[in-house]
Amino acid sequence: MATKKQNHPSSAADQIGGSLLSAMKDELNALPNPGNPQQTVWGSMGEVDQDMVLDRLKRRIRHCLEAGLIEIFADGVPSVRADVDGMNFKGKGIVCSLKIPLSSTHRHELADAAGGQVLVVVTPDIDAYLKSADMIKPDSDQNELDLTPSEEDQRTTTELKDVARQLCEQIDEGDLVDEVDGWNREHLVSYVAYAENKLIVAAEGALGDGPGAE
Repeated sequence: MATKKQNHPSSAADQIGGSLLSAMKDELNALPNPGNPQQTVWGSMGEVDQDMVLDRLKRRIRHCLEAGLIEIFADGVPSVRADVDGMNFKGKGIVCSLKIPLSSTHRHELADAAGGQVLVVVTPDIDAYLKSADMIKPDSDQNELDLTPSEEDQRTTTELKDVARQLCEQIDEGDLVDEVDGWNREHLVSYVAYAENKLIVAAEGALGDGPGAE
C-alpha cells in the first residue's frame, strides 16, 4: 500500500529565501515612483540596477536568517558561533578544532567550560534557505543602463574593487566587502556609481540643500 511521502526537513528551508525575496520585490513593484506616478520604483530601474538591488536584498536576508537561526537554536542558552577548523577520529571519540571569532559575546563562558562538557548543536547550512532566492531575477525587458565608463572610471578592475570596498564601508554596507572580489567589471562600475551617488545625496541632505533635506 502506498504511503504519503514525508516532507524532507529542508523542504521548508528551500522555499523561505525565495518567498522573502519575492515579497520584497513585489513591494518595490507596488511602490509608486515619486517622479512618475504612472511608473513604479521597480519599473523605473534598469535591469542592472534591479539585479544589484536583488543582490543586496539577498545579502540582507542571509544576514537576518543567520542571526535568527542562531537565536532559535540557542533558545536563551549561552552560545558561540564557530567554524569547524579540523577533525580527527581518535579512539572511540572525535577531536574537533573550532575557530571562534574573538568578538563572540559568550566566548568567556566557553573558556570557563574548559575541561567540562558542552552541547554542540549543528545548525543547518544557511545556503539551503537561500536556494530558491536564486530563482528571483530582474525583469529582462528593462532598458540597460549606460555603463560606458567616464573619464574617471578608466580604472583597472583591481582599482575598482578597492574603491568598492571603501564605499561599502562608508555607507555601512561592510557585509558586501567580502563579495566584491567575485564581481565582474560591469557590476563593479555599476555599484561604484550607485554608492558614490548615495554618498552625494546623503551629504547634500546633511547640508540642507539636497533631496535628503527636510
